[in-house]
Amino acid sequence: MNVQVEVTLPDDLADLDCEKVSREVFEQVVAESYRSGRLGPMQVRKLMGFKSRFETEDFLHRHRAMEYTVEDLKNDLETLKKLGF
Repeated sequence: MNVQVEVTLPDDLADLDCEKVSREVFEQVVAESYRSGRLGPMQVRKLMGFKSRFETEDFLHRHRAMEYTVEDLKNDLETLKKLGF
């Protein structure tokens, strides 16, 4: 099932680049859906058309939807120690 969303802009904003605005709105909806837990990373990747999880993570970080906590850092450091780094 495909869903189409329509956004109506006031006349004084008619000179905006509609494709750019549409993309920005779409990105914000995807980021907020991830932030709120309605979408997982694989769904974000598919919706955005990314080929790797790195692109997905970059997108989520740029939109401040993915938080890297102190606990995440501790876990990563522990993993590196176990791997001999």
